[in-house]
Amino acid sequence: MTPANITDDVYTIFASEGVNRGTNGFTTCVLDVALGNVDLCVGSFWETAPRRDRVLFTSPLDINVFRLVTVAELATGFSVGNLIDIFAPFSWTVWWCVFGMFVFTGLCMWVVNHDPTEDFPEENLFPHPMGIVKGVWVSAMGYLAGNQFVVDRWSTRLIVLGFSFFLYISGASYTANLASFMVLKAGASTGIGSFADIVSQNKKVCIPPEIQGMVTASTPGIDTQLVVKNSVDVLLDNMHRGECAAAVIGKLEFAKFVTAESASYTICTTEGDFNYLGGYFCGGADSTLQLVELSKCICGHSETLADTETCPSDCHAPSTKFCDVVAVPDETFDGSLNFAFPVMAWIEPYVSAWIVKMKQEGQIGESYSTQFQSKNPDKCPATSPQGQGASSTTDTGATALGIQSMAGTFVFSGIIMFAGMGLHLVQTLQERKEAKRNGVLDAKIQDANGDSAVAVGGPNVAWGENGGGLVDGTASNGTADMAQKMPQDVGAKVDAMGAKIDELQRQMSRLATMMEASQAGRGDLPTSVLS
Repeated sequence: MTPANITDDVYTIFASEGVNRGTNGFTTCVLDVALGNVDLCVGSFWETAPRRDRVLFTSPLDINVFRLVTVAELATGFSVGNLIDIFAPFSWTVWWCVFGMFVFTGLCMWVVNHDPTEDFPEENLFPHPMGIVKGVWVSAMGYLAGNQFVVDRWSTRLIVLGFSFFLYISGASYTANLASFMVLKAGASTGIGSFADIVSQNKKVCIPPEIQGMVTASTPGIDTQLVVKNSVDVLLDNMHRGECAAAVIGKLEFAKFVTAESASYTICTTEGDFNYLGGYFCGGADSTLQLVELSKCICGHSETLADTETCPSDCHAPSTKFCDVVAVPDETFDGSLNFAFPVMAWIEPYVSAWIVKMKQEGQIGESYSTQFQSKNPDKCPATSPQGQGASSTTDTGATALGIQSMAGTFVFSGIIMFAGMGLHLVQTLQERKEAKRNGVLDAKIQDANGDSAVAVGGPNVAWGENGGGLVDGTASNGTADMAQKMPQDVGAKVDAMGAKIDELQRQMSRLATMMEASQAGRGDLPTSVLS
């Protein structure tokens, strides 16, 4: 076995397919196997469909699971922006809806309260407009301090029930989400929480070409946001320079470049060069191809030293530029590729059998631990996001409870409160109907009393002095008392009684005439007078 030394045939024969000096070494090694220049390439090769179309691959050694990564920031000190962190658990749309609920509750209580209470004294009762202000104040204090309205009827009880449901759900939601924000505030925060965020925020994501199909299939609309780079080191460097907001790399690359910081690579840093921010080479003779040595002392005479606890005085401290990179968990993306070796057909059965045997005996897992993990320990300082064991958390706009989460609270509270308003309307209509019926009845009673007075006040009669009756056309004693004590439904009865009284007056008048005649010696009374 010898170190990979790609032949020039690869660049000439496959030039029409876009292969050039900037194509990554893994792809060119596969093409060398396809040309028959080498029998086997050993390394962390991804087994992809285009590569399998050209050569055979051995049995897989492992599976490389890809993950979305982005640059994180740690909260440092106090800033003016911290003053509004208390509003972060809810989106601003939800806060406007909360204020609207205060106003709506105050209006409802102002409308249904017609009798003075502790909340609505006489000067604040409907329709006095200051009652609206008092209602909003009481509802706001109910939300903030737990105060409740004074209720005296079922309509107000329903309104307060709806408002209490709103207080319970929204208060619990705010408290729970605020606790999450306070915990996350101490960790790393990012603006990207998923592939969907990249699309919604119109950001760019750097990816290797081998997984482009996986990414586009997982997230609709992301194809225009992709920046394809030929190697993991270059795409990470582009992300760190701000060319991309996020990147997609495998677990092995994450361990090597991010946590262990043990890789080296070159990148063209001259703007205007056709391979600007690309790897391996620059297109112009005057362009600068920068060497990046991660976690190694970089000395002024271009010499790089192995990892040491301290660097010589004339060397820069080890570079840990990717320690602020964190993984973004996104369950919608499930991309992975096999690690396998590209191989000539005649040797493939032997190498595959050897790999299977090593896996069964646990030698591959042991080799990964002794040859990779032990030689690539975590080197990120404790003050970095990786050093603090941080994982990605999105910013307030992405984790705040939106109107979608709180819509049910407002809808069900509103239904209960509208039910209270409906009950108040029914009660008001019933009260008005009752008052109207009582008013008509009172009018009938007054009319009946007037008719009886006219009926009783007939011809001038001189009734017995002590027996009661009519004197000078006015009801006296018994008759007047009788008219005042009549029942309320006496309309027709009064007329009949008036006729009887008139008849009785005529009889009494005739009796009085006959008695005067008898006293004058006119003889006995005729019997017809008493008939």
